[in-house]
Amino acid sequence: MARQVQPATLLLLAGGASRRMGRPKALLPVGGATLAEWVAGRLAPGFAHLLVAAAGPEQLPPGLRPHLVRDLHRGAGPLAGVEAGLAASPHDTVVAVACDMPAVTADLVSRLAAAAAPSCASGGSTARTPRSSPTSTRRRTIASSWRGLHRRMVREYDRVPER
Repeated sequence: MARQVQPATLLLLAGGASRRMGRPKALLPVGGATLAEWVAGRLAPGFAHLLVAAAGPEQLPPGLRPHLVRDLHRGAGPLAGVEAGLAASPHDTVVAVACDMPAVTADLVSRLAAAAAPSCASGGSTARTPRSSPTSTRRRTIASSWRGLHRRMVREYDRVPER
């Protein structure tokens, strides 16, 4: 049975620092490919668009580098990759999956995309409108959260007494 292609973006999160492992998890060998290539190869065919969020191209195998979106806040964890993916996606529906989750199935991500998609039957639209799209709203919300977190961190730092 042919897989239905969702009018959505698959966002593969591959920007982890892998401090304990000592090398990027995305580049671990799996079945003649890297972990990121293996996960993308299984999941991406069901999506109209693929993006891979990482700090830089050195974290990705060469074949996935054309899909790179750089984390907007280096070292800030998966939320930075999600924010970058939302900003770059041509679709309102974005399904994010970490590259170190090889048990996630194509069926699961397809069902997630279908459940999250705007419904034309309910008056929604699948066309992206930059000012009012759910994606741009989510991206603005995440960016606002980053600014709020930064302000709180500065306030807390200012409270620390000097020695």
